[in-house]
Amino acid sequence: MNILSAYDYIKMKGTIAMKILLATYWPIPHVGGVWSYLQQLASKLESFGHEVDILGYDEENLSVGIYNQGKFIARDKIIPIINANINENNYPEMYVNFLVRWTEIQRYVYELSAAYFGLDKYDLIHTQDVISTYCISRIKPKEIPLIATIHGSVAH
Repeated sequence: MNILSAYDYIKMKGTIAMKILLATYWPIPHVGGVWSYLQQLASKLESFGHEVDILGYDEENLSVGIYNQGKFIARDKIIPIINANINENNYPEMYVNFLVRWTEIQRYVYELSAAYFGLDKYDLIHTQDVISTYCISRIKPKEIPLIATIHGSVAH
C-alpha cells in the first residue's frame, strides 16, 4: 500500500478510531531520528482519536516491546526457540560472518516477539525501516494494511 492509499484508507475509516501500530527494528527511545518521528506521528494520530502503539527494541537491544504499554519480552526468552531451528548445519552461510549471524538472530527475535504480542488487533501497521517491514509483512494478517516509511541513509 502506498502512502496515498494509506491516507485514503484512514479517511475511509472516517471518524472511527483505529488501532495503529508504529513499528521499528531500531532501539527506542533514542535521541533524534526515527524516535522523534514516531513520537510526533503518534501524538498527531492520537489527537485525531486513534489509539497508537509503538513496537521496537529497547535501548540495549536486549528485549522487544510495545514501548508505550511497558510490555517487553526478553531476547533471552526467544533465543532458545531460534537456536532449536537455526544452526550451523541448517544455515552454514549465516555462520560465516558474525555480523550476519547476529543481525539474522536479532531479526528473528524481533519477528517472533511481534508475533507473540499479536498483530491481529491493529487496523493499520506502519513500519519505519526495511527490517521491521520484512518481519511484519511475514507475520501480519493479510487483511491489515502495512505502510512502510524507510528512514535514514541505511535505506539508500
